[in-house]
Amino acid sequence: MIRSGDLAAPQLVNLFENVNSHKEVSDQQREEVVEAIQDQLWATSKSSAKKIFGPRNRDTQEKLQKFLDELKARHDLSQNQHKTKVKVGGNVLKGEALIYDYISYRNSETKMIAHMAFRRIAEEDTLEIAVKKVHVQDQHGAGEQETLFQEHEFNEACEAFEKHLTEVVQGI
Repeated sequence: MIRSGDLAAPQLVNLFENVNSHKEVSDQQREEVVEAIQDQLWATSKSSAKKIFGPRNRDTQEKLQKFLDELKARHDLSQNQHKTKVKVGGNVLKGEALIYDYISYRNSETKMIAHMAFRRIAEEDTLEIAVKKVHVQDQHGAGEQETLFQEHEFNEACEAFEKHLTEVVQGI
């Protein structure tokens, strides 16, 4: 229904707000619905889409996409339980962060996740890159371990992520 093009921008915005506020919606369901809303909103109202999802093709997304393309050439990511693409974090979608563009890989058997994100939460914050390997149950918890890099340390962040990715893909 969302991808049919029958919904106007205000309806899509309302649907977006509803899917983000309902706890019964799983993360995977939310991701799929938000992706469909995002695609349709960009097609019907670029200004509404930009307000919710941020500008398209910003530098952080382009860097992550280029790196992801390189990773796809070196690794088999076909078993990824998270979509293998650059995504916008839920905290941006809810208005809780300015930038949170990320890539991730989740192993369905071990439930381990390799995650790399450009993030800037508040206006006064500097842009940083967070890299982590974490179990799905601990991804938002206090025990979460992540390594932070400055924007100019992108190559080092990529190396750290690829190390985590290799381990997660192999089930380590």
